[in-house]
Amino acid sequence: MNHKIYTTILLGILFVSACKERPSDKIKERNLIAQSETKSVNNLEVLQKSSLEFDRLIHDFGTIEEGQKVETTFYITNIGDTDLQILDAEGSCGCTVPEFPNTPIAPGKKDSIIVSFDSTGFTGNQQKTITLYTNTANGQERVRIKATVQAD
Repeated sequence: MNHKIYTTILLGILFVSACKERPSDKIKERNLIAQSETKSVNNLEVLQKSSLEFDRLIHDFGTIEEGQKVETTFYITNIGDTDLQILDAEGSCGCTVPEFPNTPIAPGKKDSIIVSFDSTGFTGNQQKTITLYTNTANGQERVRIKATVQAD
């Protein structure tokens, strides 16, 4: 009986001494890294804010047939004092695909976002949102498209 107790204690000591890192140390390290990255991003954002203006916020395709693919262009003007960067763009649904410029837009210059909508599988009134992730004060800018889709 004593042999089992001594063996259990010995294994416990070996297990504890084999773990050189404590889980709490790993969590603290990850938190410090995350805080450092957040501060870097926040400082960058403060230094490089820009502003933009759209030619319009909503485009109405009107009435289209189900299965029809339509496309429109939204024009953007950089009205800020620093380069406008569009980091990413996404539609609210897989049927809506934005194409955006990959290069910064200089102050006072214009560029465009092309938005495609595939109405396959949709009928009735449709409204989709396109979100742009930018270096503006909001960090996100949105435009919308809408259409009335008629079944074949």
